[in-house]
Amino acid sequence: MYIGTVRTTFGVNMSRRRNTIAAFLLLLPWAACSGNRPVTQFRIPPKQFFENTHTIAVAELDFAQFPELPEDSKSELEALIERKLGRHGFDVLTAQQYSDIWAAVADSVGELFDSRTGERLESKYEAARRAFLTELGDRWHVDAVLYPELWVVDAAFSDGTAKWDGQKEDVAGFGTRLLDLIGEKAGGTPRLSGGTVQALSLAVFVQDLEGNDLYNGRGGIHILQRIRLDGNTTTVPGDRILARRESAEQAVNLALEGLARSHPSNKSP
Repeated sequence: MYIGTVRTTFGVNMSRRRNTIAAFLLLLPWAACSGNRPVTQFRIPPKQFFENTHTIAVAELDFAQFPELPEDSKSELEALIERKLGRHGFDVLTAQQYSDIWAAVADSVGELFDSRTGERLESKYEAARRAFLTELGDRWHVDAVLYPELWVVDAAFSDGTAKWDGQKEDVAGFGTRLLDLIGEKAGGTPRLSGGTVQALSLAVFVQDLEGNDLYNGRGGIHILQRIRLDGNTTTVPGDRILARRESAEQAVNLALEGLARSHPSNKSP
């Protein structure tokens, strides 16, 4: 399931973003069954995507829903995404450039929010959005924008190992696993034979500048809960969730693997 809010990402039609989210959510029952397989899907024929998409802008990753995560993890994830897109052969407009361009465009339009009510001034925002898209396309030759998001999902585990979105991780330490096994052999109720824990995944959405959906992908990052010997869960500290660079890098690889021209599913028959 998706936990959190769909943020107002600059330069994108929010009704289209909701449709993107809804379409991607249709994959979740399949994802639950797929276990350790990543979830990737082109929304248009891959050949058409690669012919028309040469420069991809990376939107800023929003950590607002995850204040417990280290702030430097945000820039690290963005950098991993940017490098991976570059290795796949795309020209990349970085998240920092994307943010700076929006800030400049927004400043040129003026205040986007009512100073008294705090409500967004829709006419000004729409003018800024259109100017921003024009700037991305005309000056920076951007063909598509990649919107990264962090998702909390249910990860099924069996025999003490959770598998979700191409990732797998033990839900308990060695000592807990050993004691659980001993207890089971003695006739006790096993705690690690099966169940679900919450886990964190990276979800990406690629759209063209008109807001048309091009590609969705998701890769697991880290479990958010561990199982104690009494069967209850304990929350993984935020500073440990993205502490291992390998986990973040693997999540990016999984979410973006479909964008590799060499990927078997993208080769012409």
